[in-house]
Amino acid sequence: MVWKVLAAIVLIWVAFAMIGWALDALFPLLALAAVGVGLYYLLRSINSNKSSSKIDF
Repeated sequence: MVWKVLAAIVLIWVAFAMIGWALDALFPLLALAAVGVGLYYLLRSINSNKSSSKIDF
């Protein structure tokens, strides 16, 4: 029983380590994607205001 508990703790620790590694590796890509999406919507809103005078919600 002690070995099962120890194995479960080790597996949970390895899973958290892998999740941390994946987030650490993907964070720059996620930040770059967020900036890109923000710039896209900013430019889209600027261009739509020039082409039409009414505001659609």
